[in-house]
Amino acid sequence: MPELPEVETITRQLRSFVSGKKIDSITVLRPSVLPKETPSTFSARLRGRRIRKVGRRGKYLIFCLDGYKLIVHLRMTGKFLSYHTRPRENAHLRILFGFNDGSWLAYHDQRALGTLFTVQDKEVVSELDKLGVEPFSPSFTPNFLYQMTRQSRQPLKEFLLNQNRVVGLGNIYASEVLYDCGMHPERGAESLSRDEVKRLTASIKGILRQAVEANGTSLSNYRDLLDQTGNFQTSLKVYGREGERCERCGTEIKRIKQKGRSSYFCPQCQR
Repeated sequence: MPELPEVETITRQLRSFVSGKKIDSITVLRPSVLPKETPSTFSARLRGRRIRKVGRRGKYLIFCLDGYKLIVHLRMTGKFLSYHTRPRENAHLRILFGFNDGSWLAYHDQRALGTLFTVQDKEVVSELDKLGVEPFSPSFTPNFLYQMTRQSRQPLKEFLLNQNRVVGLGNIYASEVLYDCGMHPERGAESLSRDEVKRLTASIKGILRQAVEANGTSLSNYRDLLDQTGNFQTSLKVYGREGERCERCGTEIKRIKQKGRSSYFCPQCQR
C-alpha cells in the first residue's frame, strides 16, 4: 500500500498543485529516505528548477523538471501533503519543498520506508525499466495477458502481484479482482482458458477504474494530497472481510496465506 489507484489519485492531485511551479527551497529532515544521494546533492539538483509535469509508472511517482526527474516510491506509509503556508515540523515530516508562489509540499512517512531519488532527464531508471505493462495502456489486452499466463506456473494471486508482468496491483486489488471474475487465488495461472483470461482482463481494468474514481482505498495510512481518505474501502467485497458473508451467495469469506500475504476469497464463488 499504496497501490495503483492511490498513486494515480496522488499523481492527478500533484499535477494540479505543483505543475509550473519553481522549487525555491528544500529541507531534508530524514536523509535515509534518499538512498542514492546526499541531501546536498538532492537539493542542488532540484532547487531553482521548475516542475514541468507529474506522471506515474506503476506505483512510482515521477516529477519532471528542467533537466532532471524526481522519482518517488511511497511504499507503506509515505504521503505528500499540500500547504499554502509553511507547515510546522513534526515527527513524521521527512522532506519539505517550498515553491516560488509561497505554497509548500511536505513528504511525510511514518515508517520512513519510502524512497526519493533524482536522475538526469534522459537517464535510464532501472527501477522503472523492468516494470511490466500498465493496466490502462492499449498494450494490456486479453491476448497479451493470455500469453503471459502461458509462461507462468504461479498461483493466480502471486501472478497478479508480479510487477514485472502487470504493474500496480497489490494485495487489496488482486483479491478484489479475483473475486470479481470468480477465480480462486490458488488456481494456476497457466490453467486459464482464453475466455477466462478475457474475463480476468476486464476485471483488472474495471476494479482499478472504480478504485481510481473513488480516490483509492484507505484502510490504515493512505491519505491524499489534502489529507483526506479514499472511499473504495466501502466497496470491498472480500479483502479484510474474513468471517463475513459473501454479498453474492452468503457463504463465509475465507482467508489463506500465500507467500506470507493474506488472500481473501469466497469458497463458493471462487471454486
